[in-house]
Amino acid sequence: MNQNISVIEDFKEVTLTIKFPIDEMLNTLCRMFYHKLNESNKEIMEVVNEADETLCRLAVCELLNISETTMTKRLKDGSIPYSRVGRKLVFSKKEVLSAIKKEI
Repeated sequence: MNQNISVIEDFKEVTLTIKFPIDEMLNTLCRMFYHKLNESNKEIMEVVNEADETLCRLAVCELLNISETTMTKRLKDGSIPYSRVGRKLVFSKKEVLSAIKKEI
């Protein structure tokens, strides 16, 4: 690659000019683009493969075979993770099962 670098300095601005063949620049940009695209595809596939189920409060009670009273106690002591969507509680099945496994 033949590069010609020239710098022109002024009190208000600095200009940097780099000259090299356009085909090399296009090849470099294409490689960078495909690299980023492949990274994004890998991340998307990880998310798809680790698809999670969102549960409501009653579904968690059924999953764990516990009463609503026990569920309320577990929520207060923080042993069952949850998120809020507006006024409703929602639960990640993976997080709930992981939290329960840690307690056992």
